Parts: sequence; structure tokens; C-alpha cells
Amino acid sequence: MYHLELVRLFGNGPENPELNNLTIGTFMQRFGEDADSRNSDGTSLVSELFSVMTSQMRFSDVWNLVLGNPIVGTRFSAARHSATDYLQNTLLQGRPITPETIDELCAQLYQSLIQEASIDFNELPVKPHINLKNVMKRFFMHHGRAILNIIFHDDDNVWFDHFRQQLICLRNEYLALASHCFEGGESAAIEYLLNRHRAIFRSTNQMILTWSETYLRTCLTNAFSSIRSSPPNILTYLNEPPTSNQLPQEHHNGVTLSTPVNTIPQTSTIASKTGNERQEQKLTMTTASQENTNWQADLPEDWIPIVIGDVAVQTHVQPQPPFSNAYKDGIPAKRRRVHNREDLTSTNLLNNILIRAAQSSNTQSQLPDSDSLRHMASSPEVLQTFEQELKRLLELRLKNDRDYEKIHTRMPNTKRYLEE
Repeated sequence: MYHLELVRLFGNGPENPELNNLTIGTFMQRFGEDADSRNSDGTSLVSELFSVMTSQMRFSDVWNLVLGNPIVGTRFSAARHSATDYLQNTLLQGRPITPETIDELCAQLYQSLIQEASIDFNELPVKPHINLKNVMKRFFMHHGRAILNIIFHDDDNVWFDHFRQQLICLRNEYLALASHCFEGGESAAIEYLLNRHRAIFRSTNQMILTWSETYLRTCLTNAFSSIRSSPPNILTYLNEPPTSNQLPQEHHNGVTLSTPVNTIPQTSTIASKTGNERQEQKLTMTTASQENTNWQADLPEDWIPIVIGDVAVQTHVQPQPPFSNAYKDGIPAKRRRVHNREDLTSTNLLNNILIRAAQSSNTQSQLPDSDSLRHMASSPEVLQTFEQELKRLLELRLKNDRDYEKIHTRMPNTKRYLEE
């Protein structure tokens, strides 16, 4: 029954007027999580915050957000207001928003997230010398402060663009951290996130779970492809603060290492040097951040969110045809051949082979011109001999390939060609 109802709703895509009037709260009641299976003791702050923000948002709002074209209207603003009201009046009990209370909110939300997700960092397949619990706490606190400052302090006309940009940054840094910290790298990170998705939505309708898992896998693959070309800087999360019995931290392949020492003067000197380096790094990052925002002063205020959105899109968009010669020359030879794909019909292939052979020949005798070679390649006898020899060489190549027998069922076109 659920499946038929879902197919009916999604069958017409976002144009279905029923979807436009369907709130997230109603959708979850009809198809989503079993309300009786949720923790209702008031300690699940992350779930409560999500519920407060999205209960009145329409399904079409989320659809447009997923497709990358959100319409930031009154419902998004209402969701923001609901979030700030819940955070300030419920969690902080009416206290003012200050850097200290922002940190307090971050700490509460982080603890709630860890408890709700039931994450045991000691059971994860993490590389040696990495304290994943400390790394993820530094990561969450950094982005938590940034997001909370945006929703509490940014102007109405720019807050959502800043919010989206921060989420993109959070996603990229999280994926980079996960692939760096896990023993299995990128593939292990994807599998871990899919397992977390299954665990979190275990009480959700199975059809929704399958759809969302397929979509999540595609998104993760695309996101990892994007961050490989432009990896974010994650060293600030990996650096462990120095202690009194440690040397300055050294980075070997991005992993933080610490070596104990026995002499107090050496430790003191090194700790001082490390502190100076960290201060210089912080100053450099602050200067770079200020430079990144200076351009906004030269633009009309209503242009700024448009530029921010365009930059965010262009940063993560894949190269699109038509490709320039400079782009083609800079890619690997195999991909370059794909972009310069030839007509590989027998006549055209033989013609090109003959022309290239003639052009690369060092003989001093007179060679046939292109027209003569083209006429020769179109001869039925020559063409038949060429195809027979090509097939013979292919059969010989496959016969000597030790892996072909294992995978030949996955190569139906090759099998069909050889049987013709």
C-alpha cells in the first residue's frame, strides 16, 4: 500500500500539486519514521532541531533544494526563525547570543549527535596515530560555530547563500577527513557513511530507504570526484595540541605524530616554537579570510548572493564540452583518445592505418597518394583480408589473456564479434 502511494506521489515529479502542499512533517508521518521508535525524552537535540525546522516546510522546498535551485521564500525564513527560537529559548533558556553561548550550543549539539548516532570511535578502522574522536570534535565545533553565527547574525537577504556555502565546505572537509583517517581510504569512507545512513533510517519505509541510499551513493561518488581535483585543507583538524611531555608535532603523510622527550629545556623551547608557528598560521588564515571578503565592498549588495552562488556552483561543476585544445592536451592519453574518438568502421579504420603508415614511412620510393590509398582500402578483397587478420589478432590476444575467461560473460559485444 505504501509503495503504490509513493509511486502515485512521485510519478509526476515536482509538478504534482499534491507534493507542493505536502509538508515534511506530514510526509514523515505517512511514509517515514515510526514515531514510537524515536527517543522522546527530550535529549535528542539534533532530531528535535531538525523536526522544528522542517515540520512546516513543503516537500517541493526540499525537492528544489536537492536539485540545487532552492526558492528561498517565507518557509525557509520561518525554518530559520524556528531554529533560532528553539536554540535560544529552549536550550539557552532565553540567555543572549554571545561567543560563549555559541560554544555552549555547539558542545550540546555535538554531545547529542554522538549519543544519538551511538558512535564508538574505538571500533572504527582508523589509521594509527589518529585520534578520531578529537579530530571530529574540532571539526564539528569549527563548522558548528560558523553555521550558528550565520543563522543568528546574517542579514535576511544573504544568510541562506552563506548557509549553503558553509554546508558545501563542511561536506567537502568531512569527506576529505573520512577518506584520510580510514584505513581503506575513500571506499571505506563511502561504505561507512552508507552504513550510518542505514542505521539512522532503519525504522523508515524500505522503499524510501532504498531510493535515498542509491541517491546518497551517487552524491558521495560525485563529491569525492570533486574534492580529488581541489582537496580542502584539513590539517587544522588533524593537529593535536602539544602537551608538556611531547615534542612539537610533525606531519608525516598528513598524520600527526608526537614523540616523548626527557629534557625540560628542549620541551619548553620546542613548545614555544610550535606556539609561534600556530600563531603565524592563524594570522595567515585570518588575512586570507579578510582578503576573500574584500571584493564584496566593490559590488552592489543585491549582487553579492548571486556571485556567491555562482562561485559555489562553478567550484563543483565538472568540465563540460566543447573542450579546448589546452584542456585536451592536459588530460591523460586514454581520456584524450575518448575525446578524439574516431570512426572505427572497417573501411575508415583501414584507410586511416594506410595513410598513417605512408606518412611515417622512411622509404625513398614514390608512395601512393591519399586518393589511391582510399581506393585501395575500399577494395572488398583487401577489406576482407584486413577484417580476418584483425579478428585473428584479437582472438590471439584474448587467448593469451589470463583474465578473459573469468569476465568474458561481461563482454557480450566481443563474444558476438568473434562469433560472426
